[in-house]
Amino acid sequence: MYDMIVFDNETDIDITHKLNNFELKTWLEHLTFIQKEISALKKLFTLDLDDDVDGNDFLKKLDLIQKKNLQLFDELLNYKVSKPNDKLCENYQCDLDLISEHEIHRNNYLNYLKQYRNLKNQIHKAIYGEKNDYNQEDIRYK
Repeated sequence: MYDMIVFDNETDIDITHKLNNFELKTWLEHLTFIQKEISALKKLFTLDLDDDVDGNDFLKKLDLIQKKNLQLFDELLNYKVSKPNDKLCENYQCDLDLISEHEIHRNNYLNYLKQYRNLKNQIHKAIYGEKNDYNQEDIRYK
């Protein structure tokens, strides 16, 4: 998938910053994929292939989750381009501030994923009459 090289002379803080930058890039890629997936789901409901499923309700929910996706994507992109260079931190507090801000964005991203997965479960249940079998807590960082 992706390679991240860690050098012997890097501190734990350096590695944390490197991981956070890697993670941010991955989030943006995931949100781009999810945007495409939402568009495909909306097309399916527009076709109205299943009379038993209220496609209009799901279209509204998909519109809302798509707007949230775009908002989060913009938020993360702005964060990526505006955050200070971690290599310029001269003290420990600067590093902690950067890491704390990243944690806020991580929580926003994970909350969005949880909402999106819940919607996909609702869609799956409406179509197939059953729920996907995974634990929401599995997406939390521990």
